[in-house]
Amino acid sequence: MSSLVPKSNPDIFVGCSGNFTFDKMASQHGFQVHSNDVSLYSRLVAAIIQNEHFPVACVNDDLLELFSSWDETPYTTLIQVMFAMQIGQFAAKKNEYQCMMWDNYRAEHRQFFDKTLKSFESRKPFDFKIASFFFGDFKEHLAKATGDSTIFLYAPTYKAGYEKLYKYVEESFDYERPAYDLFDSKTAGECYAELLATKRACIYSDILYQEAERFLVGKVDKEAGKRPVYFYTSVPAVRDFHLQPSVKLLPKTPVILQSNDDLTDDTEITVREIPKNVVSHYKHLFMSGKVNYSLGGDYALGFFADQKLFGFAVFAKNLRTADTWEILFLHSDFVVPSKVDRLSKLLLYLLRSKDVAKLIRRHYVYAYTGLQTSVYTDKPVSMKYRGIFKKEDTAETGKLVYTAQFTEHSIEECYKKWKNRKPL
Repeated sequence: MSSLVPKSNPDIFVGCSGNFTFDKMASQHGFQVHSNDVSLYSRLVAAIIQNEHFPVACVNDDLLELFSSWDETPYTTLIQVMFAMQIGQFAAKKNEYQCMMWDNYRAEHRQFFDKTLKSFESRKPFDFKIASFFFGDFKEHLAKATGDSTIFLYAPTYKAGYEKLYKYVEESFDYERPAYDLFDSKTAGECYAELLATKRACIYSDILYQEAERFLVGKVDKEAGKRPVYFYTSVPAVRDFHLQPSVKLLPKTPVILQSNDDLTDDTEITVREIPKNVVSHYKHLFMSGKVNYSLGGDYALGFFADQKLFGFAVFAKNLRTADTWEILFLHSDFVVPSKVDRLSKLLLYLLRSKDVAKLIRRHYVYAYTGLQTSVYTDKPVSMKYRGIFKKEDTAETGKLVYTAQFTEHSIEECYKKWKNRKPL
């Protein structure tokens, strides 16, 4: 994210904050977040975050009877609204199932309150800062984003969605309501195109807009029966790596580079995502018995020479120990047995390529700038990583830490440098 938002203006304007998932992540990375929504739920969350009081009164006698036994806490009004959101799905009581669910929620209202309150107090989900909150139309909110401010928007996907889903909530509480126009995503193409043309903006939608097609840089396919999500942006840094995924996982029995195969000047080197279970399988076969390895990690890449798999790399975003968030942890890397000299060095060259960086950034949706790994040994240096990764100072006995920045070299260029024994 740091590469997407200019350091000179760290202001981020979020349209339709919802439950503040993105807002929290951006705030924790040091950005000035300006949040926005029209829902009562979001308004109450913003009040908790900003340590302010937003007056709300329950006007539903049925709910008032239940709420009268609830304790008064900073979260009570929010939990009341959350309870109404849940029980309101069955308020019509049109059939036996809805009647049963209505009665169940009423019977267990106190358990709902106690459980939710305990979760809030233990997890502290609202323990972050926002610079401001605008309770109103997201178009009016985003119009305030000037200069180098960056916009992030994922608007409602169908007209009057909030109004239909939370009709019961709106009827049950009295509060100062925001002013806004009903938004119809089906006709938002021109609005989005203008926003992208005049602002630094990142917009998600499940609609493919012809008007904004020149800003389209990504597509995320959902599970069967659900519409894909399209990603539009006018931020140059994003356009470098948020490309449409074309993930084709390996067949059940991939072809492995044979021990007598050679690599020539004409060998085609490629990299692509592979299932982690494939890596686990070959770890048992090819990882050195001297290495105390694990099967952890959350993302894997396979490296191929003329379509033959020869190298593996697994990454784990939560194991990073570097001082900067821009470094991704390289959990493990290994190659198949081969007569090719320095094959493990080739893998390290390729790991620093811009092609690998692009795959990693696309998967994690984060602008990582390099890699970090650890070597557990009593030796003063690791000959494997020496010269390609940089050894970091660490006081921990028996552990070496190596880091490396991604380069602007392609896979092909890294292969040629390795073959000609040239440094990256």
